[in-house]
Amino acid sequence: MVERYFGYREFARIAGISPQRLSELIKQGIVRTNEGGMVPESEIGYFIRERLGKELASSGHSYLYLSVGKSDEKLEALRKEYEEELAKKSSSAVEISSIADLVDSLRQNVFENEVDDATVNITIIRYKKRLLKELVKRTQDAAFRCINKYADTKEIGAIPLVSIYELLMYDKLYSGGDEEEYRKALSSVVSCEGSTTISGRGVSSAPLVTMDASFKSIVVSLNLIDEGRNPLVLRSDWNPEAVQAINAMQADDGGIPSDPFIKKFFALPLRTCTTAKRREEGSEARKILEAVNKKTLSAERAAKVVSISHNGFYNIVNITKDSSRDELIALAGDITQGYYKEIQLTGTEEAIGECFPDFLSVALSSSQQSRKSLVRIKIEK
Repeated sequence: MVERYFGYREFARIAGISPQRLSELIKQGIVRTNEGGMVPESEIGYFIRERLGKELASSGHSYLYLSVGKSDEKLEALRKEYEEELAKKSSSAVEISSIADLVDSLRQNVFENEVDDATVNITIIRYKKRLLKELVKRTQDAAFRCINKYADTKEIGAIPLVSIYELLMYDKLYSGGDEEEYRKALSSVVSCEGSTTISGRGVSSAPLVTMDASFKSIVVSLNLIDEGRNPLVLRSDWNPEAVQAINAMQADDGGIPSDPFIKKFFALPLRTCTTAKRREEGSEARKILEAVNKKTLSAERAAKVVSISHNGFYNIVNITKDSSRDELIALAGDITQGYYKEIQLTGTEEAIGECFPDFLSVALSSSQQSRKSLVRIKIEK
């Protein structure tokens, strides 16, 4: 299979880290890139190993059985005995052939999750929820800025503050009063500090006009517009109950509140843009989508690692004179790094002396002394 390569930002999103941290790891030589600066998908293995190590530090459900010099027949008998013993500790533990193979299978799962229907669905829901929350927050901020700008002007000083807020935020009155009169006042040119001029003449500066312009800028930056650049959402579409429901909803779960406006919003044909760099192109929506993708995929990857760590795994290795030295060196490294929390070594003194390399003995001793592993040695006659 041809290995795929990713740019810094995309790979950082998949790995669940910031582009800045990825850049530092590359500078330190921990993560490699090709000549074009692209990161191969196999490098996700570093982050899987990192998370695996953290999870195993608390869960401890990883086991290594080392037999030395056994025939296939004797090894099979010992395997059954060991698996029966292991079942009492962790009945759901799965067998692996090596930590490298385990990491590789988890790595493949990470990239498969990118096109997994369930993952895509939860990503879309979280994206729309965050868009809604951001839309409300920015609209409220714009309304308060507008109120502060015009609060001391005599033209609207007689209007109740709550009524001004409602007309700016909802383009509708909910607290009572003469909406037509208030709207007329808020739609009229107001003389206030900060008004601009063109050729010496004052430019229209009306609270509702200012708010309309601010809201249009917000929906454009969040890409909540159709192909004709018309807003898909109007302030008059929501009400205080809808805004309250939006503020109260959890952004990272898969549930959709029953509020009519929220349900209508989720049915909108929203467009996503992954390349926008300016507000006029919907750059704020792109940033939200990237953040959601990063968190969702990172969570999916972490969930798989947590699951395998919690359920447990075991590796049974029979060491003979013909065992691959490279594989045994890799095994020694995994032992030293603490990927196996319980290790059992079984064999005769003669077989261990002939087949068991010194570097594996050092790895077992180091892991035991650092308390990364519990090592048991059973010398057979």
